[in-house]
Amino acid sequence: NISKLNKIEWNNTNLGIVLFIIGFFKKVFFANHFGNVVDTYFLQISDGNSIDSIHIWYLTYNFALQIYFDFSAYTDMALGLGLLIGIKLPINFNSPYKSINIIEFWRSWHISLSLFFRDYLYIPLGGNRNKFYVKFFIIVFVMTVAGLWHGASWTFLIWGFIHGLYLGLTHLIIKYKNLNIFQRLLDH
Repeated sequence: NISKLNKIEWNNTNLGIVLFIIGFFKKVFFANHFGNVVDTYFLQISDGNSIDSIHIWYLTYNFALQIYFDFSAYTDMALGLGLLIGIKLPINFNSPYKSINIIEFWRSWHISLSLFFRDYLYIPLGGNRNKFYVKFFIIVFVMTVAGLWHGASWTFLIWGFIHGLYLGLTHLIIKYKNLNIFQRLLDH
């Protein structure tokens, strides 16, 4: 959904510059800072040093913030550069860490990639038209493929598979919650 603006206007140019500066700031001052912390821990681990559970949580927290600010920064910079040359790009990152579940998370993390996999893989495979257990397996399959899109290694394949399981289980929980099965179990 890239739309070309009629002409380059100062308001779009100003907004483009501001978005680019905000993205650059996020990258340099936030993502890189958290990345340095993460790199330090990964170097310690690769050197054979063990870290305790507090530091594992600290590493996890910093890694989550590093990838968040990296993607957020690059998205802002791309939107800003697009406006500078007269192209309005769609929003591709919409505060995913505010999501209430993993379904909402993937609808707001890498929006264009999620829509691509939905439109060109999930829907052609039958998506929501199938029985729930088939839909579950299609979700797991699509996310496994999405994992391979990130990189051709077992870690990405497993990452995609696990996210597919999380998505499928969340759909299952929502389905049964909507059927009030959980409430009936709690009432007994």
